[in-house]
Amino acid sequence: MDWYPIFALQKSHLIGNCNDPASLDSVKWVINEIWPIILKSMPDAKLDLYGQNFPQEIQEIQSDSIRCMGETDDWRILSRYRVTLAPFRFGAGIKKYFFTLNNYS
Repeated sequence: MDWYPIFALQKSHLIGNCNDPASLDSVKWVINEIWPIILKSMPDAKLDLYGQNFPQEIQEIQSDSIRCMGETDDWRILSRYRVTLAPFRFGAGIKKYFFTLNNYS
């Protein structure tokens, strides 16, 4: 299955430093709870995971719809995506996360 071009609405990403409990929780929540719901309505949707220290269980989840991209030093890459997932359920860095993303959209 081919990945959608950068302008496709179905291409989304999530960023998380998995050393942080809030980020790890959000990654797991997306993969286990949110992404299956999205795939039901958009079966060709793609999710790229960026960040540090993804545990083995996250790295092994890669599939046709999920890719674990790892770290990037070039945050301009985020401008290629149409959707940013930020499903934080707790944590103090949420506002900083959104301000940082806003600089690259």
